[in-house]
Amino acid sequence: MVMSLHAIPRRPVVVQSSLALALALSCSLAASCGGEGALVQVELVLPSAPDPFSGVVRVRLSASGTGMPPLSREAARGAGGLELPPLAYGPDRVITLEGIDAAGVVISSGTSVPFELTEERPERVKVYFARLERFSSATARLSLGRYDHSATTLADGRVVIAGGRDGAGAATASVEIYDPLAGAFSAATPLKRARAAHHAVLAGDRIVFIGGSAAAGPLGSVEIYSVGQGTERELTLETPRTGSVAAPLPSGAVLVAGGADSAGKVIDSTEIIDPAAGLITAGPKNASVGTDALAAALADGKVLVAGGYQDPPGKLQTAAALYDAAAAGGGKWLPTGKLPEGRRGALGLSLSDGRVLIVGGEGPAGPTRAAFTFGGGAFSALASQTAATHRAFAASPLAGGDALVAGGTDSRQAERFDGTAFRAVGELIRQREHFTLSTLPDGKALDVGGREKGAALADVERFNPR
Repeated sequence: MVMSLHAIPRRPVVVQSSLALALALSCSLAASCGGEGALVQVELVLPSAPDPFSGVVRVRLSASGTGMPPLSREAARGAGGLELPPLAYGPDRVITLEGIDAAGVVISSGTSVPFELTEERPERVKVYFARLERFSSATARLSLGRYDHSATTLADGRVVIAGGRDGAGAATASVEIYDPLAGAFSAATPLKRARAAHHAVLAGDRIVFIGGSAAAGPLGSVEIYSVGQGTERELTLETPRTGSVAAPLPSGAVLVAGGADSAGKVIDSTEIIDPAAGLITAGPKNASVGTDALAAALADGKVLVAGGYQDPPGKLQTAAALYDAAAAGGGKWLPTGKLPEGRRGALGLSLSDGRVLIVGGEGPAGPTRAAFTFGGGAFSALASQTAATHRAFAASPLAGGDALVAGGTDSRQAERFDGTAFRAVGELIRQREHFTLSTLPDGKALDVGGREKGAALADVERFNPR
């Protein structure tokens, strides 16, 4: 549901609320900005589920920005309107709408992305109003339902969705871009090769798409991709591989290690992709890097690789190593302790304090709720466990240093990790597996696609953190 709020010169900011229109909010917004040319159009975007106004008894409208005092007004829902003093021209203007329950707790919220209010040009912004600490359905949809795709967040906040498998299970070369300002997807130049379960690593203003699988098996193709031009160059790995790890290096190069070949044999070789030079070179071997391991780039430039399985399949690894690209004489693998237990299919998420959160996947007894952290060269088991097991799931950092873990084969459960413990924060609307989760500029998290009961999903959900 989309509603419009207009800002007109020489008028105060006004929001009028109504209990009509399915208990939604009918709004108009006006700003006295001191010039006849100023016009701000704000769209209030409401999810179809869950209802963000359920339980709301009061609403609060706020405006803030560089060089202006914060402005805020609050009124009972349905009281007839809210009025703010005039907004001044300037950068980083933000409009926020909050819904407050009978206990005085903010339970729903929406914030615009920062915008500049000027006399010379009109401005259009959106406010996505949704329940806090919950996933809500989004109006945007992929043109092609897909799973086993990649999601790459660009510097400008857009998210590139590439490849994956369609509803028939076939790999696709389709690329779509989500624009958080427009709240919609647009088609982009497709990849040269259809691929699924691949890696996508951001290298400057290019995306490096690596390997994956297609109808013929593991891919050795590497595409250096520009959003504006498509694939600029295609390289070939020495060994096509699936189930490998990939991570960015401080130089702009990309590390690729482990995985399995077309016969299912685990690969011990390492390859280094230099997107700028258009070269792939051999790195040092590491026999401890298996298939379905985890990798995480550390703050000091090293890359942690841990877990996975070796031949025969099912032999879970506890081994871990650090790849140091800056080591004397060239890149080297350095031993760094062991996981408390073997793990495959887990994710390693770099936290703001420098540690790595290791969560999800399968342990020796199958799907597991146990989680670890890595920091200071050692692994530590967390006393707090996840509320549900997560396989083929997704995770993403949140503003403030927390992490969000959600969904997968076993559960729709979403959980928030605050650096010490996990806390359940509601469920996905759909039970998704093999989907992606990305952090947006407004602090929300976007989950895209995936598979539910064998069907490839095209719909999107957004998580609204407190």
